[in-house]
Amino acid sequence: MIYKKFSHILLSGAFIITSVIFTSCASGPSYAEALKTMPPIPAGKGRVFVYRNTAFGAAVRPKVRIDDQPVGTSVAQGFMYSDQKPGQHIVSLVTEWKHQD
Repeated sequence: MIYKKFSHILLSGAFIITSVIFTSCASGPSYAEALKTMPPIPAGKGRVFVYRNTAFGAAVRPKVRIDDQPVGTSVAQGFMYSDQKPGQHIVSLVTEWKHQD
């Protein structure tokens, strides 16, 4: 009985430690850090940001597309940007998982 409780506690602890490690490894740069290295927005364009505010599913890094053109990768607790012409655009994220209605 004590062995079962101990193994459950040990397993739970290992899960928590693993989650923390994956969360800290998979996050992207903060906005303040990235702002220092961002080039100015080109004339006649606007900047589209994709921000992922959670660490849930940190191992999943969907490809970001704008108007069906690849522009980057979405990372947990991070963001990416793409400079686009003004107007309406379709932003989509693509993973290996397929959903059909």
